[in-house]
Amino acid sequence: SLILASSCQTDRGRRPAASPTTVASPTTVASPTTVTSPTTAAAPTTAASPPRAASPSAEGGSTSAGDVLGTVDGLLAAGRQSEAEKLLVAELSANEESRGNPELLFYYGAFLRSRFLVAQADRVFSYLAGQGRTGLYPDVSRLMVALDKRADVDANMSELEAAVDRNPDNQMLRWMLAVECRTFADDKNSPELYNRDNEGVRQFQIMLRAWNPGPVLVHQTLANLLDDLYEHGEALPHRLIAIREEPSYWSYQGLWLTLFGLGRYAEAKIAIERAIGCEHAPPQYQDYLFRTISRMNSAPYGR
Repeated sequence: SLILASSCQTDRGRRPAASPTTVASPTTVASPTTVTSPTTAAAPTTAASPPRAASPSAEGGSTSAGDVLGTVDGLLAAGRQSEAEKLLVAELSANEESRGNPELLFYYGAFLRSRFLVAQADRVFSYLAGQGRTGLYPDVSRLMVALDKRADVDANMSELEAAVDRNPDNQMLRWMLAVECRTFADDKNSPELYNRDNEGVRQFQIMLRAWNPGPVLVHQTLANLLDDLYEHGEALPHRLIAIREEPSYWSYQGLWLTLFGLGRYAEAKIAIERAIGCEHAPPQYQDYLFRTISRMNSAPYGR
């Protein structure tokens, strides 16, 4: 079996791509609580809230902020996203100057957005983009908020792509572009406008050339896109990396989807059993998992 015993954490799964209708499939799944917002560094509830400290004159901020970002980037490259998130939250909680640094704030919003905590992320982005701020991170933050509202999708996606092209080594900007590609891949109301699966795959693959093994949510979301394209064999290695980095109900559910798409039903059933055994899954999600395993115990999937 591909699935190794491990403890479970928390995060996000996805909708299935090719599962038969006899197996219950949610269109959305619970978002994680992994990126916590301490009261001393929480994003304001409105974009009009004043900053805690004046923004540095340069986007990179102080040497201290640069040191933090260097460590965070190293943790992300090493596949330790949760540790990177905790380090950043601790820095924002403890350091008033850091709370005025556009790049650190953008990273915070990006971590939330990578876990599809859209409302929380957009409060951070709205705050960063507010009060007439200009510069790379406020400008991209405005694009993120607009795209999450489905506003002028083509024009704003083009601007976001241009920002990434101008800053090809900035993996956090590229990550947000790839996340938006995934967001619009899920919107079936206007498939000609929103279907950006292939572009999302391309952006994630570029990221993984720089980050090895790379963050868990890069692998999880890339696997989601590949499953949507029926490239289940290509998705499988990314599912296994996601489980290794953050074993959780959402990563095991993602593995189930991929194994199901490959027709490997016995292993898919084990993945769902592991997901059920994980803590912190919301009650409605637990109900979904139990209904899924019940259906898989019936023909032909349980045999």
